[in-house]
Amino acid sequence: MKDDFEQRFINYYTAHRQGQLAQAEKGYQELLKQQPDSGQVLRALGNLFLDQDQPDKAIPVFEKAAGLNPPDLSACYNLGRLRQLENDHQGAIAIYTRMLDQKPDSGLVWNNLGVAYRALGQPADAVASYKKAVRFSPDMAEAWNNLGVAQEESGEADLAEDAVYSYTKAIEIQPDYASPHLNLGVCLQKSKQFEQAEHHYRMVLKIQPDNETAAFLLQSLVGDETPDAAPVEHVRNIFDQCADHFESILVDQLAYQTPKRLFDLVRPYLSQNMAVLDLG
Repeated sequence: MKDDFEQRFINYYTAHRQGQLAQAEKGYQELLKQQPDSGQVLRALGNLFLDQDQPDKAIPVFEKAAGLNPPDLSACYNLGRLRQLENDHQGAIAIYTRMLDQKPDSGLVWNNLGVAYRALGQPADAVASYKKAVRFSPDMAEAWNNLGVAQEESGEADLAEDAVYSYTKAIEIQPDYASPHLNLGVCLQKSKQFEQAEHHYRMVLKIQPDNETAAFLLQSLVGDETPDAAPVEHVRNIFDQCADHFESILVDQLAYQTPKRLFDLVRPYLSQNMAVLDLG
């Protein structure tokens, strides 16, 4: 027979799952007075706060669970996700790294670590993390798709070619996953494999009929007239992908030199007491 503490936890957890949140919260708090370092109760209380859309209350609870020795890994995972939602990607990386010390074969954590590295504009670290993710969780379509994106963003030709394989694997695992179809279509279009690109754009629209980006790319590829403008969401996504390392892309990859050339033009007319301000 289960001891009293465990049985009470089961009762409060059952109330939680049945939507009796006030009763469950009161019960969890009572249990924590008895055992303040109970990882399962701290985790459940943090999840209850998330169920009530109260991340500000959930975070300190998950932090306490993550600080246990050994840490509660589920609480660590939730804390890492909350850090990412706050754009604290360095904080998320620290949490995921600690988790991987305890469970190095977690494909899910490796995938999230890659997401955090990619958000910081570190594609090489993202690629390495995603490769670990698909090694330990080879059937995780999301990780294969994320790996393809990071491989493309690396700027290395060999990795860009590998991205095609990664997207293809994601589609093999989950044929109704729109994102790798779209990404693979773009890759194929860049390499002038237009019929294959068209196929994947049409697959996106079969899965997501309202996908404006796929519709735009398909019309640009096979339509009689080129669209006047790209969908706002398509443009926003491109800028979002570049935001964290925009200057590097502009200067290193696109060789943008307009400010320098303008300065070279006006330099002969400047005196020592004059300055130039580029207003963009």
